[in-house]
Amino acid sequence: MPGREAAVHPLPSYSSERFFLLSELKVDGVQVKSLDGSVYQERRSDEVEEEPTFAVVYMIWRQSSGIAKAVGDLDALVKGCLPRTPNSIALFVESHNEPLPENSEDDKASGETPKPVNAEESEAVSVAKALIERIDERYPKLHSRVVGVSDHTAACPVLEECVNFSKTITGTHALQFVIRGEVDMIGLDGKGREPDAVEGVNQWLVGDKTPAKAGGTNDCGDVNDDDEPAAWGMFEWAMMILMVAILMRFAAFA
Repeated sequence: MPGREAAVHPLPSYSSERFFLLSELKVDGVQVKSLDGSVYQERRSDEVEEEPTFAVVYMIWRQSSGIAKAVGDLDALVKGCLPRTPNSIALFVESHNEPLPENSEDDKASGETPKPVNAEESEAVSVAKALIERIDERYPKLHSRVVGVSDHTAACPVLEECVNFSKTITGTHALQFVIRGEVDMIGLDGKGREPDAVEGVNQWLVGDKTPAKAGGTNDCGDVNDDDEPAAWGMFEWAMMILMVAILMRFAAFA
């Protein structure tokens, strides 16, 4: 809806490993669909067979290619989610900008601590806000929209946000992950570079941020110790009953 807030959320200066995050989506039973047909992943075989009712649109965008290019690609992705209604579509954009001189690759390779950049000083954050405005104009009823900003092509803060979102949604909705093609899976560095976790990165999320789930991670990537523990499943109860039986048997022989 018009006037939605585009809040800026600063993130830690390190990023998770891309393939680990993709494996988390697979564990969550998320179906993956690419518009060019190069990537397709069915939901887990133990999941209930049903058409995914909720769609997560995800793409990687180099800011130097311009906002018009991003909007055109997003239009194609949203059309690929039809006939779902906009309020069952969440949009995530991984945007990369060129690193500032003091945060160059040479500085990072030298082991020097890069100079942090404030969101107010970052032109890339302003560009992300401008893209959010265009998204809100075109799709005012989206469930949520997030644009990530980072100055390292291996960083993937928005993909991590997709995983957080998946964990809040998959309990009630079957989820489909919609991308353009392989580049949105392997990242801008392609197959020529291991998609390792990186440090010394300036990064933010702009838009709607997913609240952390119980037992999930907080803004620093640490486990939320204050959250209520997850309920035990059948396996945990079976192990507890087995341990009690063993202890009672030993007590009988004592």
